[in-house]
Amino acid sequence: MPVVLRKGQSVSLEETRGAELAQIIVGLGWGPFTYTHSDIPEPRYYFFDRANVLFEDETNGDPPEDEDSGSGNLPEPREVKEVDLLQLIFAGKNGLPYVKHIVFTIEAAEGVTFQDVNEVHLRVADRRSGTELVRYSLPGGGRRHRAIVVARLTHRKAGWTMKAVGEFVLSGKRERLMEAVRACL
Repeated sequence: MPVVLRKGQSVSLEETRGAELAQIIVGLGWGPFTYTHSDIPEPRYYFFDRANVLFEDETNGDPPEDEDSGSGNLPEPREVKEVDLLQLIFAGKNGLPYVKHIVFTIEAAEGVTFQDVNEVHLRVADRRSGTELVRYSLPGGGRRHRAIVVARLTHRKAGWTMKAVGEFVLSGKRERLMEAVRACL
């Protein structure tokens, strides 16, 4: 049974599994709401080194194709990110610096807000066994915000810790989102 987090809570991923983790799968989801293909929220992942310097950000590419004529009621999670935890903690491997934090966000398309989204959620699973380790959901409805900092994954000597952040960002400007991302480090 996964650990269910509330906003502001954190948990050691190794403690949830009882052993060191090598790879995880992080699933981000939202819904239900009605959208067109061009205005689907976009997950983005920010990687920070030991000095809290952003060295990489990425998206999962194109949004998923909607096969049910515009309904936001797709199976969850909507986006999945595989994270090789061992690769990230060794400095210099594959040219990447040592990763201390990964921040998971969702950004709405231009002109779209989270007002019509009932829920945003994150799930973390052990990639090898498929066992769900952590679950985090927060309400979204009624908020005119354009982005949300969902969670932060942090590496320390004892292993990886997941923190449920849940901070909505009013403006769609990248600078405002980055301020919120940096504030959660």
